[in-house]
Amino acid sequence: MANLAAPPSYVATLLAASNSDVLAMISYVVPLLAGLVAIHVLLHRVLWSTQDARELPPVDTEIPFLGALAHIAWQGLGYWDRHAWLPTFTLRVPFFRIYVVNSTKLIPIVQRHVNTISFSPIQVDMSARFMAVSKKTFEIISRDPMDNHGFVAGMSQTTHVGLSPGYKLDTLNQDSVQTLSGSMDKIAIKGARVNMREWIDKEITMATTEAIYGPLNPFRDHAVASIWLDYEGGLAPLLLSILPAVTARRPAKAREALVTAYEKYYAQGGHLQASAFIKHRCEFYLSRGVPFEDIARIEVGAAIGLISNTKPAAFWLLYHICSDPTLLESCRRELMSKAVPVDEGAELTVRTIDMTCVKSSCPILSSAFKETFRYHGISISIRQVVEDDVLDDTYLLKKGSYLLIPAAVQHRMKSVWGEDVDIFDHARFLRNNQSRPRPNPVAFRGFGGGSTLCPGRHFATTEILAFVVLAILRFDIRPQSGRWVMPAVGKSKPGIALHQPDQDLEVELVPRDGREVEWRVTFSGAGEPMRVSAEDGGAAVDCHNR
Repeated sequence: MANLAAPPSYVATLLAASNSDVLAMISYVVPLLAGLVAIHVLLHRVLWSTQDARELPPVDTEIPFLGALAHIAWQGLGYWDRHAWLPTFTLRVPFFRIYVVNSTKLIPIVQRHVNTISFSPIQVDMSARFMAVSKKTFEIISRDPMDNHGFVAGMSQTTHVGLSPGYKLDTLNQDSVQTLSGSMDKIAIKGARVNMREWIDKEITMATTEAIYGPLNPFRDHAVASIWLDYEGGLAPLLLSILPAVTARRPAKAREALVTAYEKYYAQGGHLQASAFIKHRCEFYLSRGVPFEDIARIEVGAAIGLISNTKPAAFWLLYHICSDPTLLESCRRELMSKAVPVDEGAELTVRTIDMTCVKSSCPILSSAFKETFRYHGISISIRQVVEDDVLDDTYLLKKGSYLLIPAAVQHRMKSVWGEDVDIFDHARFLRNNQSRPRPNPVAFRGFGGGSTLCPGRHFATTEILAFVVLAILRFDIRPQSGRWVMPAVGKSKPGIALHQPDQDLEVELVPRDGREVEWRVTFSGAGEPMRVSAEDGGAAVDCHNR
């Protein structure tokens, strides 16, 4: 044992050396900790000395200016649920404030303050960050963003003209539905086994782009459709533009490839053969001096709103109908009561379904449609405070701050929707549903609201309903696993208005009528559009019934 003992002098030397290292470490750590504490205290003082007592109360201030960002990065879309009980609050982040409004009382007030709380400055900023337009075009877009005669206002007016109810929208709807119907005709011959999300994404993308862009549609090139997925999947990094060479490298590369495809489209005169929507937008850009290269960039950005939100909406509506036998049977019964047989005694039976009638006279399908947007809607309306403003004569909003309205919070309010708010109830929006109180229309934000209300909502509504109508009338859709399992949505990308399924579902499309029946979709007239927002007149839950 004695031989194992270290010499006393060695132990003493080792202890002395250890003590020296510890002292050296302490001499470094103590000042560092003291510095961090001092910085923390200083930042707290800065935060609270710059926080007006009349502003919305700040949250997540334990780490000044960084705490909120850390929570959002960690919790993702669930972050808004964490503070859903607060009617309003402030996020203090580096260089600016973010005001969040959850209260259904305050939302209409925010939407009325269009001259002081506006989306226009954000549109200007997006042209630089998201679309990467040239300096010349950015200067054009930046002119008078709050003026009714400015570029932003003109672009918005041109968009609404092409997508508002009327002849131009009817033509878009008919062209889109014709593409959907033709594609399903081919599948109905033998049936098919498909990945449901992939199938729907392809069908909606092609139907939309064929109607919008015409015979030279860039998406007829399969490479363009493939590149689109990389672009669409990187919306958040492109919008944030934080270290884009690292965080947005792949979507930025995809964007440039899409811009090249769109430039080719315009160079070949594709816009001259396109829908009135594209023609009018192009004429407006050229009249303001925007070159074709930047027109291509702007339209690549605008395509997100035309395509990316419609796809998941169609997926979820079809999923919920097909996975619920009672709902499926109810929807088919409604639709068959509206179907009109033509030449029924002939070798080939032709049946027509009138989409104008479907939107106005199929209450169960319409209710399921709106419940899909409530249950899966996660859009966030964003505006910028362009002048100091006081909300509801109470809350001070400072110039330069941003204001958010998270739809997911509105759609999960038990005080509005009832205790079963976390359950998909296809009958929730039925007008004659005596078991439910009439919900506050402000809380339904499937298509946004106010100045950020989706201008393409009527086009999207018709396209989604037409796809689902044709799918359930023409096919029995069966999951290959033997049962319907709802996909998780934890990987949903921000920037898209609805949940996106994490996993695809393999399904079999079994033709119900085979070659014996041909379905044709018709439009009996423009009529009134289906009411899908409070701004469409009446309550958001209304549906015209004939």
